[in-house]
Amino acid sequence: MSRVTERFSVMCNSNLFKSWLAENNLDKGDLTVLKFDETSSEWNELDTLFDSEDDSYYYYVVELDSFSYFAIAEKAKTPIVSAIADSNEKASQTKFGLVIWWSVFVILTSGIIMVLSLIIAQIKKGNTKNLGEEGLNDEYY
Repeated sequence: MSRVTERFSVMCNSNLFKSWLAENNLDKGDLTVLKFDETSSEWNELDTLFDSEDDSYYYYVVELDSFSYFAIAEKAKTPIVSAIADSNEKASQTKFGLVIWWSVFVILTSGIIMVLSLIIAQIKKGNTKNLGEEGLNDEYY
């Protein structure tokens, strides 16, 4: 015996008083519908689309693939703020890393230039000696 299961979806229409949103300082785009998942005991956000409005109500459409407990709630804003904070922290770390890298680069480049300057000065000093008058020093042999 085989069991046939079909998937379904239902478009659910919902309306909210405009006055309620105004009293709670909410915009029509701030709302979402949550569905309770009994398996995980968590509320999951559903795609909630603003549909239309009249003098008294805002109308929303939600697609459902199963039935459960539902709640209308304000969309979570924390993840967006958290993402911005994380990106700012990463940017600060990147800037700090660049400052350190450039500092090391400048110090090493300055050191190399100083060493090359000393070598060039010694070569010039050695080339200006008149070896015929002073003679050769035994310690070079």
